[in-house]
Amino acid sequence: NIRDGIFFIGLDGRLLDASPRAREMTGHGPELLGRSFLLLFAGEDRERVRGRLLTVGRGEEVPPFLFLLVFGRR
Repeated sequence: NIRDGIFFIGLDGRLLDASPRAREMTGHGPELLGRSFLLLFAGEDRERVRGRLLTVGRGEEVPPFLFLLVFGRR
C-alpha cells in the first residue's frame, strides 16, 4: 500500500488515471479523467506548474517548488 497520491498524465497533458490515494487526498474522482491535469492546481499555480513542466520537457532541470492543489468535495 503506497501512501503517496499518484496521477498518470498523458503526453497531451490529460489526466489518464489516479491512484486510489490520489483520489482520496484530493476528493476528486473519475470526473477529471480525460481533462487537463492543470485543473488539479489552484489558479495562481497553474501557469507556474505548466511552465515548469515545459522546462522539464525540454530536458532542463527544475528545482523543487511548492504548489496548491484544488480539492473536490468529499
